[in-house]
Amino acid sequence: GRPRLMVEARSPALARIELGRLSEVDRQGEADRLRTSEAARPFDLARGPLLRTVLLHLGPAEHVFVATFHHIITDGWSTAIFLRELVDLYAGDQDANLPPLPVQYGDYAAWQRRWLTGEVLEGHLAWWRRRLGGDLPPLALPTDRPRSSGHDFRSARLTQRLPAATAEALVALGQDRGATLFMILLAALQVLLGRWSGQSRVLVGTPIAGRTRQEIEGLIGFFINTLVLRGDLGDDPPFEDLLARTRDEALGAYAHQDVPFEKLVAALDPDRDLDRTPLFQVFFNLLNLGVERLEVEGLAFEVLPAAELAAKFDLTLYAAEVADELRLDWVYNASLFSHQRIVALTESYGRLLQQIAAAPGRRIQSYSLRDEALLPDPRRALPRHGGTPLGELFHANVRRGPNRPAVTDERATWTYRDLAERSGGIARALQRHGVGRERVVAIYGERSAALVAAILGVVEAGGAFLLLDPAYPAARLVDCLKRAGIHGWLQLSEPPAELEAAARELASICRLALSPEAEVSPLDTPPVDRDGVRTDRDEVQ
Repeated sequence: GRPRLMVEARSPALARIELGRLSEVDRQGEADRLRTSEAARPFDLARGPLLRTVLLHLGPAEHVFVATFHHIITDGWSTAIFLRELVDLYAGDQDANLPPLPVQYGDYAAWQRRWLTGEVLEGHLAWWRRRLGGDLPPLALPTDRPRSSGHDFRSARLTQRLPAATAEALVALGQDRGATLFMILLAALQVLLGRWSGQSRVLVGTPIAGRTRQEIEGLIGFFINTLVLRGDLGDDPPFEDLLARTRDEALGAYAHQDVPFEKLVAALDPDRDLDRTPLFQVFFNLLNLGVERLEVEGLAFEVLPAAELAAKFDLTLYAAEVADELRLDWVYNASLFSHQRIVALTESYGRLLQQIAAAPGRRIQSYSLRDEALLPDPRRALPRHGGTPLGELFHANVRRGPNRPAVTDERATWTYRDLAERSGGIARALQRHGVGRERVVAIYGERSAALVAAILGVVEAGGAFLLLDPAYPAARLVDCLKRAGIHGWLQLSEPPAELEAAARELASICRLALSPEAEVSPLDTPPVDRDGVRTDRDEVQ
């Protein structure tokens, strides 16, 4: 009835796989495949072992040693210890002077359970409740595919390198402001996420080693913990002020790092969604556990990167100082984001860091996330296709081939004749409700055939269209409506209540709904004449 420690008396079996007979290209490809498949193989936590080893023989002088641990027994710090001691023993001295361990991991676990209770635990939790209590909406980054409980968390990686000049300027900024490079990169990441999501409160997760006592610095085991750091962006502070807040936030979190993440989640009890990690969806890790040079006479060692099999979070940023550069590795959930989306996000982050390094005193909303050199000159009119307006180009295609496929979505394929009939019906409905020249019509809906018909309908009516992507936060879309000064509203799906209320207030001419077949239905607004005056005499203002 009492737990007891059981130590496996034998070393883990070392499997050996011969690859030397393959060509050099096939050898490397097969080695990568075996490493990935080995990492994907599950462990049996009830029976063990929780460490597996495989030796891949690539040639007389080249081998790959694959060690696969379950995370429950190790962490990044432990990996560095494991490699150092493995190489010391591999050097040929089986009685290597490895330092004696003052305690074992079981001693640490028992001590932590005794210490982290009662007033100690409640004192730490009280700090976290003050920082993270209340409503914690998930981060609403724009996605390219809908989030669903069935997605597979498949990951993809994109590597970004910042020039040495930018990295040096950021380090100098930190030294001047009493902040670490981690704090600068974190504050900039929160600005980026806030700008992309339209949210003023951004939560980011980050790991911490948990080695707070000298006795456990040399132990192999799972000591790492996850901290949740809050960024408040709502008052548009200068970046240097935000950096000071980030520094205080990080130092406070470090002082209360001993609360295990699972206890923090249980104490805060946020709304849970099996499709998202609780409390945060973006993870940031500044890697500073690089293994020092491994040397054995006559041998050369190279540590290969571990396979990233699944996206543990929507987005993870790994940062590392490599030589004079700053390398950023973005691991993202490929079930949600396209490669192009992440390329755009990483480019925005790079531009943001360059501007911060040059002018940290600017307010965070003033930094540009776009490449100004690629933007069109606003003083020059955009060229037309031979001077022919879009509507005329479309109808020329209709005349040339009315039965050719024009647009396809998951429901159906429409010919040019189908699309012309639907867009024409939308145009006539808009005109009846007063849409014409210099009138902006907002179109809310996912990419679909009906969306194409809506765009063409607005153009045929003589108006201008504003596209609203449902993947974006409602607050951001409301801001778009206000900035555009809309007169009309077309919806292909049900909008959030906040956005619907804004559309009702701002779309003074017409509010129409479209079905997936682009059939038009009015939304409680009577037609108006061409001057924008309501034709229902009881509502003339």
